[in-house]
Amino acid sequence: MDTSRMGPPSRIVVIDRDTSAAYDRHAGYHPTFLAGSDSYVFFRTSTETGPRLFLADLIDDHDVQEVVPALGRLPSYNNVVQVGLHQIVLQAGSGVGQAIAPWLVNLATNQAARLPFARRCTPYAWRTITHQLLCGIDGTDEHYFVGLDGRDYQELKLPPHASPLVYIEEYNALLVQLTRGAWWRGFPVETWHVAAVSLTDGRQEILIRDEPLTRGQIVWIPQGRISNGKAGNTSAH
Repeated sequence: MDTSRMGPPSRIVVIDRDTSAAYDRHAGYHPTFLAGSDSYVFFRTSTETGPRLFLADLIDDHDVQEVVPALGRLPSYNNVVQVGLHQIVLQAGSGVGQAIAPWLVNLATNQAARLPFARRCTPYAWRTITHQLLCGIDGTDEHYFVGLDGRDYQELKLPPHASPLVYIEEYNALLVQLTRGAWWRGFPVETWHVAAVSLTDGRQEILIRDEPLTRGQIVWIPQGRISNGKAGNTSAH
């Protein structure tokens, strides 16, 4: 987890679920655990360099290295999606004007390649069973699945104003944030719900109401629980 999303610089903290012990690791933000390993990636930024991506070990806090330093400009907020044991997808700028595009990064070789997608893609999740990446197009309600080679394109219909949060492989379901408009004392306000959307039959169920969440603040724990990182706000489903 990171300790702050705004204000003072964030710290990466590793929490032992069995003992609740917390271990301070690094200055940085938006950590992503890499399944099948004891490693995670996280971002660190400065006014001189902008955002940079690092690979670190969960146990040895001295084992940390920058990932593909020459990758190009990284957006200030970037979804990292694991697509293989040593492979991740994230956005980076390249070419004339440093246009943002999805890149495939091999963490074992520290090499990167731009993905050959015909459409814009903000990566959200990886569906192992079909070997497809879930993409969204910023500023629209458009979402789609696509293979890493740019083939096997499949349009995905989600509720209006839905933002993907977490894909749950075992249920073939997507947790999404739903934005809703409302009025409070005569003023327009936004409310947020977290819903589970079945990608098998399209069924939708509201799990959490009126909580502003973003990707990275909600984690699926395999025993069937979701947590939004707030004490007393863990729900069983």
